[in-house]
Amino acid sequence: MLPISSTPACKRLQFVPDPVGTKRKPIAVSSALPAPIILHKDKDLLVIYKPAGIRSVPDGYNADLPHLRGLLEPDHGPLWMVHRLDKGTSGVMVLARNPEAHRVLNQAFRDRQVQKLYHGLI
Repeated sequence: MLPISSTPACKRLQFVPDPVGTKRKPIAVSSALPAPIILHKDKDLLVIYKPAGIRSVPDGYNADLPHLRGLLEPDHGPLWMVHRLDKGTSGVMVLARNPEAHRVLNQAFRDRQVQKLYHGLI
């Protein structure tokens, strides 16, 4: 569970795994890249599963390389990054869909109100 905030911009979220076989709409991207999967979308948030191989933010040396905002904004409008995952890391990411949600989510991360859980394969 991600305790985000009780403000109107961002309510508490609880992510429950979907039953096996549930269909999710993937984002259309180049066949060379895995597609992010939309887990939740409302007026304030876009929650996605980011597969390994996609940059969270633009590359510092070549901004033309694919990254999440560039892939998602054509279908979902302007997005604000709240946190990042390394290119080689897969996992759930929360993106804000407006400046107020971005401010509230940034504060929640800064105040450590967001609980993160990591799994690693050895």
